[in-house]
Amino acid sequence: MARMTKVLYQEGNFPKLNAADFVKLIENHDPNLQGFFDTLYNAMNPKGKNKRTQECLKQKIMLLCYQMAGLRNKQVSGAKTAVGLFFVKSGASAHCVNTAANMGLCAIYQTAFNKLGKIEEIII
Repeated sequence: MARMTKVLYQEGNFPKLNAADFVKLIENHDPNLQGFFDTLYNAMNPKGKNKRTQECLKQKIMLLCYQMAGLRNKQVSGAKTAVGLFFVKSGASAHCVNTAANMGLCAIYQTAFNKLGKIEEIII
């Protein structure tokens, strides 16, 4: 776990959004992590599920990895910020976003709102 946290910390606050890219990232940066993602994935019995569910499961495992890394190091928060941005952009209230943040699922509303403002400045 510490190895994966180190890789994700070094990568910065830009989470991978594709499970295959995530696996390449962690395995290329640390050969000791080869098979780590697959072990978690296979523990979820993917063979008993259809292809679409398998792809969804890969995304969930990737998010789980980001969440676990975030428990070890609060600076590995890119995935939480991305989820917070999604909530804010979807029109969720500050209370809703902050409740999800208190559960450890995303960044707080103010963090996501500030990040959204920075993104919009770059685009404009």
